[in-house]
Amino acid sequence: MTVPATALVIQSLSLGAGMTRWGVSDDVLVSRCLQGEAASWRALVLRYRNLIYQIALAHFTATAEAADVFRDVCTELCLHLETIRDVENLEPWLIAVTLRKCEQVLNHRPHSRRPEAADRSVLARHIEDRIQGFRVERALEDLPEIERDLLQRLYGSSNPAPWHEIAKQLELQVERVGPTRVKSFVALGEILAERGRVMSQPAVPA
Repeated sequence: MTVPATALVIQSLSLGAGMTRWGVSDDVLVSRCLQGEAASWRALVLRYRNLIYQIALAHFTATAEAADVFRDVCTELCLHLETIRDVENLEPWLIAVTLRKCEQVLNHRPHSRRPEAADRSVLARHIEDRIQGFRVERALEDLPEIERDLLQRLYGSSNPAPWHEIAKQLELQVERVGPTRVKSFVALGEILAERGRVMSQPAVPA
């Protein structure tokens, strides 16, 4: 069973989602990359680094193997960037390439070190959770700044500040913290539902 959407939201916030702004869109970055702009290439790699690494780390305990997969996927992206006509397909393309690279590494292992069928079932669930977590991170970035910052302050720490302090930090009336929190989760659920990326909308945690 995959991780519920609400848990993915809180997990993403606790890992720092919302702290790094996505900035320009994928299609703009890809266009600039094709024009030879090195800064845009770095930004594109940075944007998807966590997705690639998370999938790789679901396969391997050795960070060196995950790093090799990351390098190979980035090389593949550089070689084929011009052929990705629909930038909306960039994320699924990267997922497919990363999974293929991971499988190639596994296939080069001795049979005794390859995952059994039962292990592959668990692996598939771990991969899906990590992909969904990345998609939640991206959805969080599409929230209005006040809603994103409120969720970050409420759930981005194991020891969040009291609501009245958070309200002061955000220049928000304290009685608006609760309704804004609800509004934030509703908006996030709408983004996820529109993209069809998470099976269920995140509920507001108690």
